[in-house]
Amino acid sequence: MKVFLIKIPSESDCQTYNQCYEVLMDYFKQHDIEVFILDKNEFGVNPSWLKLKCFNYVDDDFILCWDMDLLPKKNCPSIVNDLNFYKINMVVDTIFHTNALAPLFGANQFRFNCGLMGFPRKYRGLLDKVFLEAETSKLPSYEQYPMNSELAKNEFKDVHEFNKKCNCIFHLPTIPNSFLTSAYTVHYTGIGSDSARKSLVNSHHRLYFS
Repeated sequence: MKVFLIKIPSESDCQTYNQCYEVLMDYFKQHDIEVFILDKNEFGVNPSWLKLKCFNYVDDDFILCWDMDLLPKKNCPSIVNDLNFYKINMVVDTIFHTNALAPLFGANQFRFNCGLMGFPRKYRGLLDKVFLEAETSKLPSYEQYPMNSELAKNEFKDVHEFNKKCNCIFHLPTIPNSFLTSAYTVHYTGIGSDSARKSLVNSHHRLYFS
């Protein structure tokens, strides 16, 4: 098993990405988790879509795609204990626990946040199929709605839902949401203000290494 990380920051995000990187590398080292870091975009799409091409870069039977802004807390246990190596591994989006926000499109076909996804090699074809929508999809959140839509075709039976504490989204409209204190990781995504996001990541970095 390897973790697949994408480290392609915009110029304004470099410092934030570096802080995220330091937290993640320390966590993976603590738990003896191998990591592959993709730092180039050969497909000309938003970097979020590149997770779906993880098997182009990593020769392994199982890959865990982990967003750079999904940060473990200092006491976060090993993620490996929650994985099912024979199914697609995903976490139910925090919006379904907090009722803070609603899916924008296809509510009956959206369930999982794609910031943390694990795939056995046998699902490479499914990833390639969803990736084809990178150039044509008009939906928000990049790969998330196309991925959920594809998984919904089989009523999400291919998915192992692992611990919701492993991907707790920091929703500004619901500060503090009920999972922030108990969560193992916090996902700093969808935060409207760049300065607010930088401040949150900086605070997380400081607390993690304190």
